Amino acid sequence: MTWCVIGRGRAAATLGELRQRADLVVFWGVDPAERYPRYTSRYALAPGRGRTVVAVDVGGHRGPGDATARVIISADIEVDALGVIRAIVLGHAPPDVPALRPAVELARRMMEAQYVALVHDAEPDGSPADPPPDRAEGLIALAQALNGPTRCALSTLRAGGNRSGADAVVTWQTGFPCAVDFGRGYPSYRPHDGVAALVASREIDATLVIGSPGSVPEPVARGLGSIPTVAIGPYASAAAFAPAVAVDTGVAGIHEGGMAFRMDDVPLPLRPSVAGPPNAAVVVRDLAARLVST
Repeated sequence: MTWCVIGRGRAAATLGELRQRADLVVFWGVDPAERYPRYTSRYALAPGRGRTVVAVDVGGHRGPGDATARVIISADIEVDALGVIRAIVLGHAPPDVPALRPAVELARRMMEAQYVALVHDAEPDGSPADPPPDRAEGLIALAQALNGPTRCALSTLRAGGNRSGADAVVTWQTGFPCAVDFGRGYPSYRPHDGVAALVASREIDATLVIGSPGSVPEPVARGLGSIPTVAIGPYASAAAFAPAVAVDTGVAGIHEGGMAFRMDDVPLPLRPSVAGPPNAAVVVRDLAARLVST
């Protein structure tokens, strides 16, 4: 459901640090105003006051319209462009390839900055123009390399539903951040195999959705409608894919407490305010106990 990688660590920072320190903000193929309207206004990442904003347009994915400068990169050479920028940052000579000249100029601009905020979207919209999984690996590697000649942090835009927290738990339990397959009896990493594609290929013949079904991307939800599905989570009975069995549970931060992670991985404690149905974890544990006993 999200693009993620495991090949290296990630150079990150809190959103507050980016607001206070970043003098160059590079929006890579994303305009926050379209899907994250409060990101720019809340964290003051617009141009001005000594801050330069560069919009990198990749194929059909455009950066902010009010950017200070704009760089256009063809979608079919995006991963190559990221590799070229990283190579230049590491001290290698730039290639003499006309299509990659915008990437070469962007690399020089980044190296001249004092603090670079590299912003990208980790939530695919299900369109044919969705970025390849290798984009995330390239951006993570570039952010790491920039922490040699200057300072850089990668800001990953995420939707709701505690996605960052889920990634953290899965990484802790399996060593992989997402796209983990347990079908072989042990966890294996399959970032290039989308759930929608697996459902369409009939590799999956039944599903168990845990958590809010409203956060399931539309292409995945469309595929789940064709196979037996059980949904356990808040408003499960209202799921668009009409599960065969739906168990409505409490809503985090309203009926149940716990810990959620903001998109910059800052932990936020949640406290229940009213009584309600049991939480999803309780229902899943009871279900597992019944399966073992039978």
